[in-house]
Amino acid sequence: MFNLFIETIFVSGFAFKYHPPKGHTEKWDKLLEHKTARLLVTLDAPMWVFKWIIGEPAYKMMKN
Repeated sequence: MFNLFIETIFVSGFAFKYHPPKGHTEKWDKLLEHKTARLLVTLDAPMWVFKWIIGEPAYKMMKN
């Protein structure tokens, strides 16, 4: 489900501008360079359960 979100948000024209390949290399312009984002994450469990028992999987995924 997260992959669908990323594919929907980061489409050509918003996150990058795609140029047709010349030869064997593809080219694109990075349109989000020097931009930052803030994430608001909600949980259906107490924070200590998320952090100490489950191991913060969503945090680790977003960080990496």
